[in-house]
Amino acid sequence: MHSMTIGKLAKLAEVGVDTVRFYERQGLLQTAHRTASGYRQYSLEDVDRLRFIPVSYTHLTLPTRCHRC
Repeated sequence: MHSMTIGKLAKLAEVGVDTVRFYERQGLLQTAHRTASGYRQYSLEDVDRLRFIPVSYTHLTLPTRCHRC
């Protein structure tokens, strides 16, 4: 398995490092494995998942207002 750092992942997926961290916190991207020194390690599969997230969100239809508000 090819592993890469968060910076390399972000560059390949054409997103920011903060976006990767945000998607992890939101549960949209699996939490990365960490090295003994604490660095996140990602695979090429994570690049594909990260590229898919914005595409899948464009197909959602979300209400513009809360009906209970």
